[in-house]
Amino acid sequence: MIDATLGQIAQLSASEKESIVLIFGDKKMLPQAQYFLKERNITFALMDGQQTMYQLHYVKNLLLYLYLIEDKMRDDAMECLLRYNIVPYFEKTQIIALKKLANRKGLPCLRQLLRKGSYRRQE
Repeated sequence: MIDATLGQIAQLSASEKESIVLIFGDKKMLPQAQYFLKERNITFALMDGQQTMYQLHYVKNLLLYLYLIEDKMRDDAMECLLRYNIVPYFEKTQIIALKKLANRKGLPCLRQLLRKGSYRRQE
């Protein structure tokens, strides 16, 4: 499985390769993954659970994108994405205004945000 994944990664551009994250559900797979990556001279950083809170924060933020791909109606995920993943970060007041506007129109926040000219970031 790791070998197949690395084969797919090899087809990406250099800039796309910088954004790769491999998540394993079983810690027992980490030594094998390390071996494959070292064998192919691929630079990597390993978050193996020794700093659980650090790891959890980044994984939870990464999963926001997947939640929104699966369900565009998840305003909770959209709020976290805007607040913590998009730079420059949206302020809480901006997110509240977006939620109110979306609610008035009966739309999820993501759909409202994507409407052309419907919401502008205030400097």
